[in-house]
Amino acid sequence: MRDHIDEPFGAEQVAEHIGVSRRRLEQCIKEATGQTPYEFICSLRVEHAQQLIRDEALPLQDIAKACGFRDGRHLRKVFAKITGQTPSKFRQAIDEASGPALAWADTQRP
Repeated sequence: MRDHIDEPFGAEQVAEHIGVSRRRLEQCIKEATGQTPYEFICSLRVEHAQQLIRDEALPLQDIAKACGFRDGRHLRKVFAKITGQTPSKFRQAIDEASGPALAWADTQRP
């Protein structure tokens, strides 16, 4: 699933791709993660979004598309539900946390 996280897919497509019924997929994912397939897929998408926010200076709309979300609003809704903060707030926190470290590193250069 991680290899195709940028594609808009759901449980039905995953089940079909691996050759099991949707119900069997739901049982396996629930047993392994405690989540529904939708929750699991969303958590993978949000995890990928967090990585892109940390590593790339992309607009959130582009990050949404790169993570398989319909649009920026969908990313914002799912991201906030899973993490408790919006992607913008997450980016702001990353920027604030790295700001002092970068400033310190600049003072250490010869």
